[in-house]
Amino acid sequence: MKLLSYLIVLTAIVTLMSCRPGNKNEVKSLSNKEIKQGWELLFDGKSFDNWKTFNGGEVTAWKIAGNEMHNSGTGSDHGGDIITKKQYGNFELYLEWNVAPQSNSGVFIHVQEGLTDAIYETGPEYQLIDDKGWPEKLEDWQLSGANYAMHPPKNARVKAIDDWNTTRIVVNNPHVEHW
Repeated sequence: MKLLSYLIVLTAIVTLMSCRPGNKNEVKSLSNKEIKQGWELLFDGKSFDNWKTFNGGEVTAWKIAGNEMHNSGTGSDHGGDIITKKQYGNFELYLEWNVAPQSNSGVFIHVQEGLTDAIYETGPEYQLIDDKGWPEKLEDWQLSGANYAMHPPKNARVKAIDDWNTTRIVVNNPHVEHW
């Protein structure tokens, strides 16, 4: 299964877009070739139809603006953790993201609902953080692209805070790659 756009869980203050860099006004859609290859578009730039809250229901604390998903960054849960409604086993995920200054976020995979209210207790995290502007010193395993608290990123090149980054996560049974 290949996925184009967003998957599993996003937390804290992060903005995701449904278009490719440089085409900010253009909503991403799938070509016939991408559909035949098995890609799925999880965010259409207009709705949260493919998303729900972790251990909950409708997405209310996130907003869509300019074809982008924006975390509200408000409240004790910072907008809430969101997950795809559909569950995926093996997949390839492509996403475009940026974070607000001094923000900490992540993409979790293989999370399990109903066990705890803390999503980070249920699955590994692809870290997304303001690497250069975080107020405290970060360890290598805390940087963007890390398998949080387990493996530091290798050769990661995170762009300036206002620029968009691209990420690819490949899951094939127990084998996971972060790009």
